[in-house]
Amino acid sequence: MNRSVHTNCSVCSEDRKSRYREFSSHAWTALVSWGELGGPMIGQAMCDGCYAEFRDLLIERADEVTALAEQVAQNPAFPNIHEMPAFNHLPDAQIAS
Repeated sequence: MNRSVHTNCSVCSEDRKSRYREFSSHAWTALVSWGELGGPMIGQAMCDGCYAEFRDLLIERADEVTALAEQVAQNPAFPNIHEMPAFNHLPDAQIAS
């Protein structure tokens, strides 16, 4: 991961000093599944304000992050399946196959 400082936040698109931030894969998955950020934003530089918001949200919803991590551990394909655009439109037989 590139550690250089950027002048544009990939989350809020403001011209602010931004850096790459470290979150666990479970935290990134939770933020995406909650709709807080899109998949392409994972691992991108963000400003201190966006980082603080995400950090606070992850702390407030820590139980949900833990539950999501347990769900992913039980079914490693879980995040990939739910990110598929057509997931909710397939008949049950097609999902199971």
